[in-house]
Amino acid sequence: MKNYLESRSITFELAKAFLNEIDILINENEYSVLGLKNNSGGYELRGLGNFKSSIRPKDYTSFDRGKSALAVVEGMFDFLSHEVATKKIVPEPTDWLVLNSLSFVQKAIPLISSYQRVYLLLDNDAAGRGASKRLLSLSSMFQDLSSHYPDCKDLNEQLMKEKKC
Repeated sequence: MKNYLESRSITFELAKAFLNEIDILINENEYSVLGLKNNSGGYELRGLGNFKSSIRPKDYTSFDRGKSALAVVEGMFDFLSHEVATKKIVPEPTDWLVLNSLSFVQKAIPLISSYQRVYLLLDNDAAGRGASKRLLSLSSMFQDLSSHYPDCKDLNEQLMKEKKC
């Protein structure tokens, strides 16, 4: 798992604080993958190559640190990328919401609405920009921060690009 984390520019120490190593069985072969526990007790799974899966039930993951602002990302590696980055994009300490899928935006609205300020760090693709646009139209409490990584798909790609320099 350390090699996979290094390939994503995430430190093992940081990953240990938020992720679990989970052994899964696929076609009678055992694999170790990383899992982020969601708010319903399921896990989002990632591993070497482009392995993406989940253990049901699917849901978003929130990290409540008792702050009045919330930062919203699509995936676990975007959250971890901001945590490990030396140059922070979010201008203040926040709670975090990892959507795990844009399909959870609507479900997360009650949680999101409980904050005074919400920073959107969604992907720079059509789906992420569309979700940001919809949320920005709801309230002035939303601020889109995706302009901080304009040439990258997401925060993790930005981090990997910076680490290569």
